[in-house]
Amino acid sequence: MLALALLSGCAAVRPPIEARPESLVAERFPRNAFRFQLRPLTDSTAAFTPAEAGWVRLGLSGIAVDPAQGDALVARLRVIELSGEEAVVLVTGQTTRLAQGQVLLLVAPTPRWWQASLFWRGAVAGAGLVGAAALLLLLL
Repeated sequence: MLALALLSGCAAVRPPIEARPESLVAERFPRNAFRFQLRPLTDSTAAFTPAEAGWVRLGLSGIAVDPAQGDALVARLRVIELSGEEAVVLVTGQTTRLAQGQVLLLVAPTPRWWQASLFWRGAVAGAGLVGAAALLLLLL
């Protein structure tokens, strides 16, 4: 009896759980995602024009959202083909069918540590300091 009274009292103290809509894209996808206009091809593929986004590669994943419904999640997609001015994406999971007017959100991949210019500038500066210190020690 005592344990039941304690458990029921603890449940009453907890704050209510807030219900969040499942379509909140802001929590799942960064604000710096690039938006591309989708053009459905078949029931499982769509096309978009990457334009000047040279970073779009095969295998890159993104999501399709409907701007008319507050960026509600429509589908998860993966880039499967790049040909000239157009790229094709495959639907890997969807909540509704792709339609005209929906957009694809893709995030540009971050460069690997050895590809970043900041890393190489730091390496050169560090090597220069070590070389200058070694030369200074030799001269003394």
